[in-house]
Parts: sequence; structure tokens; C-alpha cells
Amino acid sequence: MSLAAAADFDFLAISQVPVGLQLAFSWTAPIGGEILQHVTDLGGGIFYTGSPHLALGLQFVSRRFAVQPTVDVNWSSFLSTIGLRYYW
Repeated sequence: MSLAAAADFDFLAISQVPVGLQLAFSWTAPIGGEILQHVTDLGGGIFYTGSPHLALGLQFVSRRFAVQPTVDVNWSSFLSTIGLRYYW
């Protein structure tokens, strides 16, 4: 089972600053089984929005997960992604 939410804001819509911000949250838990209890991701990103055909940005995500019911890893895993895409 998965739940997720994201929100973004483009400053170019209200000013001349071509920067977009993103917040994201996701939670995944198995319906059955005992191998993985849950995974929670919380993160955000910053993106260049000055060109309609270019997607360029950096995203950071902190991951919290429990491998067993008695072992809980606190927000100690960090993932980052650099993205560059050009659409034509």
C-alpha cells in the first residue's frame, strides 16, 4: 500500500525568477509479510524553470524505514538526484 503527496511552486509565475520549489512525501507499507515494515520518504527539490523545454533540477530525499518491528532506522538515509532533460 502506498500513499504520496507532492506540492510545487514556480516563482516564474509571479516574478522574473526562474526557480521552482518542490516538496514531496511518500509512505509505503506491505499489506502482508514480515520482511519490510514500512518506508517513508520526505524531501524537496529546486529546479530551473526558465525554459519550457528544459527540465533541470536537484532533489533531496530523506528515507526512514523499518526492517523489522523492533528495528527502526531514524531519518539516516539520504538520496539526491540531479536531473537534466531537454524535450523537443
